[in-house]
Amino acid sequence: MNEDNEKEIIIKLAKMLNELDAAETNNEAVTMERKCICGNIVSINAKYCDKCGQRLTPKEKPRVIIKKINIF
Repeated sequence: MNEDNEKEIIIKLAKMLNELDAAETNNEAVTMERKCICGNIVSINAKYCDKCGQRLTPKEKPRVIIKKINIF
């Protein structure tokens, strides 16, 4: 694999991750709900599940970190 192919693959992967993140964000924005680990549907702003009491943490957006690694 040459460096141009690696760059192309990394760019494609970054684009796919951005598209996935945008799709998840759009889905949550439309439904304004999310699912607890117990399966209960709760408001997107809920801090606790009203069925099982599980503390709900805000979803963090995935971060993409691209680093070049040189192998000698």
